[in-house]
Formats: sequence, structure tokens, C-alpha cells
Amino acid sequence: KGIRSVTRKLPIMRIVAAIVLLLATSGSFAFAATVAPHIDHHRDGVELRRGAVALRVTALTDHIIRVRIARDGVFPEDASWAVPAEVRHARVAVESHADGFSTKALRVRIEPQSLGLRVEDLQGRTISADAAQPFDADGRAFTLRKQLPLSEHIFGLGDKTGGSLDRRGQSYVDWNTDAYGFSSATDPIYKSIPFFIGVGGDGGSYGILFDNSWRSWFDFGHRDADTLAFGAPDGPIDYYLIAGPSTADVVRRYTDLTGKAPLPPRWAFGYQQSRYSYMSGDEVRQVAARL
Repeated sequence: KGIRSVTRKLPIMRIVAAIVLLLATSGSFAFAATVAPHIDHHRDGVELRRGAVALRVTALTDHIIRVRIARDGVFPEDASWAVPAEVRHARVAVESHADGFSTKALRVRIEPQSLGLRVEDLQGRTISADAAQPFDADGRAFTLRKQLPLSEHIFGLGDKTGGSLDRRGQSYVDWNTDAYGFSSATDPIYKSIPFFIGVGGDGGSYGILFDNSWRSWFDFGHRDADTLAFGAPDGPIDYYLIAGPSTADVVRRYTDLTGKAPLPPRWAFGYQQSRYSYMSGDEVRQVAARL
């Protein structure tokens, strides 16, 4: 009887084992699997490995951190169309802690089981924090998620329609598009800038520059009211988090990353005349002389 009972249980045990194996090889479960993370502290930040996934957080300045994720444990080429190499390679020394590090302005905490990131000011006020499931991969596509507090409002992303500068409650696509005759519901349109500013949180304003040139998307509490999410179908998982505390501080430090606009020539100031295109500055001056 005991032998027959064990024999009857064997098919069930095989089914259970197959289900566990299937789940363990899927993207989201593999990321959350109970494998002890490997943590390395560096002079300028920290790197964690959990299964096949690697997370690297680096302090470029006391107020700017860079976050990179390698899905297969191998980080791609350190390249960017937006941030110059000398800026990407800037570093400040950090103070290491068991759960992360601190700079002279920020405290960075990483939850080792989920690789969730929390950035605070030195008084412990949260500037930005990842959601419970901070990262998902589906083939080459990926999603990043952060908490969206009730008090927080979102601004940025370049040319966007919809009638409100506050992006909260909306979702958008960044992909430069010649959208002649666009309406208030058209998205995307001409200029896509994968940078947004969160305003109104406990730790003050912050900005995120998502350094990915693929057809990226952003969801600011549209699908889930308390979740800020963004991602892309492929490309590097690479973003910069810029602390304020003021919005002006965030904008200034953003231009430290990407560069500052040059001062226009004197002739460009004053009355503005525009049409579809001008071929040269001389042509503009000729038009202005006839006005």
C-alpha cells in the first residue's frame, strides 16, 4: 500500500517540479528568486548581482546618481547620445553602508532581494523610491517602476499635447514624429526629451533622464495611480536621478549633464519672424530689412 501511494504521488511531484522550473526561468520570477545577492562596494557607488541581473549605482556628483541594469549580468557599452563621456565618467567618493552608500547630499538605499532603489536626503526624507516590483523584462523589452506619492506632480518630456503641463495621470511615447496638423490627442509629436521632473514629494523636486534612444514610453499614474513607470522595447537600461531640492536646482544640474544652450547672437533678439524654413542668417536679415 505504501509503495502504491508513493507511485501515485510521483506524477504530481513531476508536475509541481515542472511548474517551478517554468516559473524560475521566466523574467519576473527569475529576478525575484530567492538567490542571495552579491554586493560590491566601490569608491563611487555600489554594484549588486542577483541571479543573472546586475545593478550598478554610481555617484557622478553629490546630487546626481547614475543607475544601470544589465539583464544578463553584462553591462553594454558605456555610450550616450545625450551625456558627454567626460560627464558620464565624473565621480565623487561615497561613504559605504551595508544597504548602499551616501554622498554629501544623498542617502542611497538598495533592497537586496528586489534590487529596489530608494534615494533620500540626509534628513531621511524620500526623494524617489522604487515600487515593490522595480524591474520587469520581457525578452529585450523592459519596464522600470517607481512609487508616485499622492502629492507629486510631473513635468517635462518635451513636446506633448493634452492641455496641461502636469503629466500626472497620463501616459506618453517618446519618438520624434513629423505630426503636421496634430490635435490635442496626438502623441508623439515633434520633440521628444526623455527627461521629467517630479515636484511635491517629501524630499523636494527631482529629475530623471532616461538615456535610451529607442521608442520609449512613460506612464505617470495612468495605469496604476500610485506608480510611475517607464521603459523601452530594447536598448540600455540607463538613467540619471537628479536631486534638487528645488526645481531650479534640478534644471541646472540637468544642464550640467547634457550641456547648456549657447547665448544667441544679438541679431536673434527682439522681434521674431518665422516660417517653415530659412536657409541662412543672411536670408533672415534680408527679410527683416523689408519689415
